[in-house]
Amino acid sequence: MRESLQVFLKNATFQYGSRVAYQFQKKRYRYKDIDLLSDQLANALKSRDILVGDRVGILTNNPIHNVITYLAALKVGAVCVPLNPGQDQTIVNEIKKVSEIKCFVVDEKMYKFYGPSTFQEQSIFSLEVFKDSSAVCDLKDIQCFSTDYISTDIEDDNESFIFFTSGSTGVKKGVVLQRKSLLEFIKWGGDFLGVTSNDKFLCHAPLYFDMSLFSLFIPFSLGGMCVLTSNEQRNNPRYLNQLITEEQVSVLHLVPSSLKLLLNEKNQDYKSVRFLGLAGEALPSGNIQMVRSAFQHAHIVNFYGSTEVNEALAFFLPQNVEGMKRLPIGKPLKHVEVCVLNQDLLPCKEGEVGELYVNSSTMLKCYVNKSIDTTFKFLGEDSILKYFPTGDLVKFENDLFYYMGRKDDMVKVQGKRVYLSEVRDLVSKHEAINEVFVCMYKGSLISIVNSNTVINSLEMRVYCSKYLEPHAIPSKFIFIENHLPKTSTGKIDRKLLQECLGG
Repeated sequence: MRESLQVFLKNATFQYGSRVAYQFQKKRYRYKDIDLLSDQLANALKSRDILVGDRVGILTNNPIHNVITYLAALKVGAVCVPLNPGQDQTIVNEIKKVSEIKCFVVDEKMYKFYGPSTFQEQSIFSLEVFKDSSAVCDLKDIQCFSTDYISTDIEDDNESFIFFTSGSTGVKKGVVLQRKSLLEFIKWGGDFLGVTSNDKFLCHAPLYFDMSLFSLFIPFSLGGMCVLTSNEQRNNPRYLNQLITEEQVSVLHLVPSSLKLLLNEKNQDYKSVRFLGLAGEALPSGNIQMVRSAFQHAHIVNFYGSTEVNEALAFFLPQNVEGMKRLPIGKPLKHVEVCVLNQDLLPCKEGEVGELYVNSSTMLKCYVNKSIDTTFKFLGEDSILKYFPTGDLVKFENDLFYYMGRKDDMVKVQGKRVYLSEVRDLVSKHEAINEVFVCMYKGSLISIVNSNTVINSLEMRVYCSKYLEPHAIPSKFIFIENHLPKTSTGKIDRKLLQECLGG
């Protein structure tokens, strides 16, 4: 019989009960502590008629509250909908409406920030003790509930999480994940990384971002530990470097833009790191040598994936990266099938650029309020194989896949195709460049860069002319002293930079 998600997670708490599962701000939480509180919250949820398939919104600044809520919701078969704390109220209301959230787990700060009227149609729970609200089932109430394990028959096909992502378009989409997809992802991660009970993961990703599942659940399943970061300190490279060193973190899973901030700091010590996974955006080729030098003792993997498909392809960086002109995204993982198709949905030849389609046991079920037919393409004989159209352009060469950018990253200059990712990659290789952004603005290619030495547009254009066709050279370089702005998930904020050009 196939092992269910709730049994799999419960077995971990039995096996590793006295070990530390999570650490946040110097406080350590054992497996059995987390299990006890999540059982109590699960029974509290059940008492308010939160049933299988109901959506639970989570708005808290304390990541431990997220973890406990995730486990509690999964125990009763509910669906976790983590939200970005502090985002605009109109977005919260929109997500609440389209997700049909039945209850919220909040902290007191968020409850006051959004106001009671935001939650008046939902049951409210909190893992804090509130001072002045009888409308909230808070920690003192939750601790009165039973610690009995809830034995609920929950189908593997049921939903587990909904993550809202703006993607490259800026329009928020709710990505629905299934319980069986989460379980498959956890098991894959433990096997792929060779996780042991001695491993310590740093959870750098915010918990409303699907990347956080990697560090939250993979070590939990095997007796390892997850070190959590606060929203306030997440983008503080000095604090993060200190945390990695003090806690002897062994596994890092980072967005390349966030890693670059860490590497710009002095007093780095990554000897404890045995595995570094890069995901969420492309790693510029100009940063490869810096990353390899900083993590000399680690396995470094460049992952390709998205909220919709999770990690789907992977490339292990060799020890010697000298002369590597472009970083591959590698090969499909064992539970993944891919194909590269042209605009007519025909297979591309080797070296030809096309859109990547992914079939995976860990991919999304669908988008919120969208049918399966509008989410996937059905390909193969009799059109029975379900593939997700990623919107990403790739090419296959020498037995490896290479990321070429988003479909909307392919622009035409003087009637000729230009892949913005290739221009971005080339500019990043210049020794003076820290970070780079390239876009099309009013018919011209523009590059915004953060440099570590004084350099001008003419020098950059001369440099680019050695490697790029004339039409692919940015017509203008804009130099800024500070790091490029980042989104709340640590990626370069492309939308904001383009808006700045318009301003």
